[in-house]
Amino acid sequence: MKIGPFGFKSEEYDGSVPNLVLRPQPWTKVCSIIFVDLPFGTGFSYAKNLTANRKDWKLVHHTHQFLRKWLIDHPEFLSNDFYMGAGSFSGIPAPAIVQEISKGNAIGLQPPINLQGYLLGNPMTTRKEKNDEIPFAHGMGLISDELYESLKRNCKGEYIDVDSRNELCSRDLNYYDECLSGINEFNILDLYCKDDSTKNHEGPWRRSLTQKFESSLNSHLTELDIRCQIYGFFLATQWANDESVRKALHIREGTKGKWERCWTGNFEHEISSSFEFHLNLSAKGYRSLIYSGDHDAVVPFMSTQAWIRALNYSIVDDWRPWLLEGQVAGVQDTAPEYKPHEGYAMFSRWIASKPLKLTQSRHSLSQTTFEFVFRFQILLFVFSSKYLFSISFIFPFCLYHFQYIHSPNYTTVTSMADSSPRTVLVTGSGGRTGQIVYKKLKEKPNQYVTRGLVRTEESKQKIGGANDVFVGDIRDAGSITPAFQGIDSLIILTSAVPQMKPGFDPTKGERPEFYFSDGAYPEQVDWIGQKNQIDAAKAAGVKHVVLVGSMGGTNTNHPLNSLGNGNILIWKRKAEQYLADSGVPYTIIRPGGLLDKEGGIRELIVGKDDELLQTENKAVPRADVAEVCIQALNFEEVQFKAFDLASKPEGVGTPTKDFKALFSNITARF
Repeated sequence: MKIGPFGFKSEEYDGSVPNLVLRPQPWTKVCSIIFVDLPFGTGFSYAKNLTANRKDWKLVHHTHQFLRKWLIDHPEFLSNDFYMGAGSFSGIPAPAIVQEISKGNAIGLQPPINLQGYLLGNPMTTRKEKNDEIPFAHGMGLISDELYESLKRNCKGEYIDVDSRNELCSRDLNYYDECLSGINEFNILDLYCKDDSTKNHEGPWRRSLTQKFESSLNSHLTELDIRCQIYGFFLATQWANDESVRKALHIREGTKGKWERCWTGNFEHEISSSFEFHLNLSAKGYRSLIYSGDHDAVVPFMSTQAWIRALNYSIVDDWRPWLLEGQVAGVQDTAPEYKPHEGYAMFSRWIASKPLKLTQSRHSLSQTTFEFVFRFQILLFVFSSKYLFSISFIFPFCLYHFQYIHSPNYTTVTSMADSSPRTVLVTGSGGRTGQIVYKKLKEKPNQYVTRGLVRTEESKQKIGGANDVFVGDIRDAGSITPAFQGIDSLIILTSAVPQMKPGFDPTKGERPEFYFSDGAYPEQVDWIGQKNQIDAAKAAGVKHVVLVGSMGGTNTNHPLNSLGNGNILIWKRKAEQYLADSGVPYTIIRPGGLLDKEGGIRELIVGKDDELLQTENKAVPRADVAEVCIQALNFEEVQFKAFDLASKPEGVGTPTKDFKALFSNITARF
């Protein structure tokens, strides 16, 4: 994995310690990375009990335990965003590890881990990926149409667990082996380097894919052509087993024998598929980046596409070539290893919550784009017994990197404000809270170019009738499009408003009845209308959407849902989910009861999942909600977060002025 700061100099091995060189674009430029040797036995890791069993779930639990213990020893990183990374064969246990971390946070395990998501490259997911290799090979022109049709007919699509009595299928598979005998499966365009210890094509169809490459690299690799990709694996073995290197890395004598890149012992595969973990994690709102190299035959991109489609999510962006500096960047298995420049561009955009697609004038990635983002990320990479580089290979630099970031002479900036004013659209700017937001933004012309969107000309005149106020009905997607053109940020304050039916007389003990006028039902306004706005924002390339909802959405029987039989909180929650799934950076604010009181004089409180409704602090001034909406535009800490908002009574506590500190208390996603 060529994502760390050092690599081996490409030169013939002469028996001395292999020379290291700096990589031009390591991922450590944009985040801090921890590499972990697991399962125990890989790299320099070891177990005191030599007979201990190695299983999928033990690997999961060991990783989880390690991480929380590491954070105890390094508490300065507790507030950092945390992502899990893995590739290829580790695609099975990695999502299970993420789920284990998420569950640990939910039950209050300490210290908390600021889990944000995960990324996987060419991940094995179902252990059935081998069944897609033959369609892949046919599509790439590696086998004939006749052989492909015969394989389909005789093997019925099953190329792993082949019935030994099916002679026609076995015959066709042997023909297939012969066709691919000189092909590098990990990159079909790369140099094929024969390695007797891995036997790439001798009878693979009757063994599991994960057994296929478990042999370690042996000394015969010295005979390899230096151009071979796996020549670096040989150099890594020589480097890690040099006595001076082991001493410098503080490897305790007697704990570990020879360092081997691959661990070849027995391993019990308890997890047959990681699909359910992806399903659970995506439902919880965690970010994920799944990328595939299009010339990898080991985990073909077709397999990855298939299980992603099975998640049954709507497509929010069209299929396109992956461009870097105007070039299509085709890659292979463990993509950053073969295409480090392209891999870095993709990763650095994603980890900074930037769109992967850049405009045609910005194909080349600006290094300064992320200069205020990388300081707050931790990435944990866990490898199984394949493609492993030891934690000690990268970790010393990570320690230096951490110290550099936290140097007293190094200025840390978390505000996302830049020197040019951002164009912000406030929808619902004719409402009581919307008017406050619109006017506050207008008071800061050096920071914001403010626009408003209202439903009627009357509402436009009510807030001054300026030319920057657009008139449109959010239920009609076409009518609001002009307001969204060229904006950077969006604040959504639109909501259906129930009205009391006339004739109510409280002296008669009657209960008031409510209705929604002009067809402005919650389904039309709080769902269809919000959805139209989110779609328009996405189409316009909006960088941040702030959506104001309401507390109470976790309770479908909440009294607000019965007003006019509108189920208003249910429709609001559906719109929130749509925003969270859109891929657009979002902040969802759910205030409690709105007070028409002075803002800026109360201590604000944030919570999650309606927990504040069980306390005495259930209300908040509109003016404070408006200020939180504006402040949310300026801090990355609040992106991809959803939270409840209330305030202490006036005169109790300290009025909130430090919004960075307030937002740092928010950990919940949608």
